[in-house]
Amino acid sequence: MSPAFENKPVLDEGPDDRSDLGERPCPLCGHPMFEHHIDESTPNVLLECPTDERLPERVASGPLNEFGMPASGRRLEKYERRTGQAEA
Repeated sequence: MSPAFENKPVLDEGPDDRSDLGERPCPLCGHPMFEHHIDESTPNVLLECPTDERLPERVASGPLNEFGMPASGRRLEKYERRTGQAEA
């Protein structure tokens, strides 16, 4: 019999190689992430891009959610039902 509260064996989920994270492009400006400064001194983490250039934003033709992002899930379903009924 084994004790009820024993340590579980630690499983290695594979190598955690993060060496290429700095080489990935920034989703805002497209420059490599190693060129950026990440300010974590406040509760809201700030990303400071090295340039004022920005990637073009995707065009949203449908409804937006409360955060100004394209709606998804139930909100999008409701929108599609309303616009489908309005056209009929």
